[in-house]
Amino acid sequence: MQGSLPSQDSRDSQDACRRSAWHPSRLLLVEEWVLCGAIAAVGFVYLFTWLPKPSVPVAVARSMEQLRNPFKAVPPEKPVAVVPASRMMVAAIKRAQKLEERGRFDEATRAAWKEAGDELLRLGWLPIDCGQGRHVRLFLKEAEEGRTAEIAGLLEQLMPGQFAALEAQRIVAVEADTLREETTPQVTWFTVAANAPEDVREMATNLAAMHEEAAANARIIGKYRDLVGYDYWKAVCQAGASEPGLQARAALWLADFVANQDQLEQAKAAYEEGFQAWQAACGIVPALGSNPHVAEDMSVHTGRYRAVLAALDAASAPQEPSPSTIDL
Repeated sequence: MQGSLPSQDSRDSQDACRRSAWHPSRLLLVEEWVLCGAIAAVGFVYLFTWLPKPSVPVAVARSMEQLRNPFKAVPPEKPVAVVPASRMMVAAIKRAQKLEERGRFDEATRAAWKEAGDELLRLGWLPIDCGQGRHVRLFLKEAEEGRTAEIAGLLEQLMPGQFAALEAQRIVAVEADTLREETTPQVTWFTVAANAPEDVREMATNLAAMHEEAAANARIIGKYRDLVGYDYWKAVCQAGASEPGLQARAALWLADFVANQDQLEQAKAAYEEGFQAWQAACGIVPALGSNPHVAEDMSVHTGRYRAVLAALDAASAPQEPSPSTIDL
């Protein structure tokens, strides 16, 4: 009959099923499966621990963490455009130049050049916006170049002679068919890593990526440095803030001034004093001797010095007798 209560036999059978589902023998079986799974997991961990590891030099593995991108270690700031950010540096440089234009080469001028150098250092620390959410800091160019060279050394240690061998193969192929020079790809550390032994290939690929990252950072920083004359003004500010550098600038300013007034002997002595002081300044600021723009500035002074020497030689040469004197 519909709606009637279940019979006593039906209820007894349902209770028996529930009791059998949690019988101690079934609980024991579940515990055995859990224990077997735990033993298997421990066995896999033990096996992995004793498996032979890739034969990567310890020094290479240790150095990778030290050569991570240094930009990630600098506290984040809002990136700025490089030209507007350089305005304070430019203003400080102009103040120092105005003092020199008035013939002042004293402690005030040296302090002005030091202030300009400080503004340049401040600019070097600012995060410069490169677009696409990236930024660089101008002062890190040398560090990135050093990181590039150090990573290349680690890659060479990891795969000795492989880069040179692939480069030699490329040169032979190009020499055999010069038309292939444009289509033959350059050898990179990624190329070398792709041909590395399997036990070091992953490490080599990671190092190659770090090498490319550091080299790209150095190139980008160099580009933004050139936009504001960072290297040139750094050398000039350091020279102007040093005693021999300021002495050289003072002597050369005086030499140009008296040369325009045809005081040739005084101009000659001032130029020679300026060049001697400039050599001493190059010992303090080595970039003065290697920066092409500084060399261009000095070539102007050397050209004027040669003109003074030529004028002195012409003045000391014996005068030819005039035709009227010959007739007499």
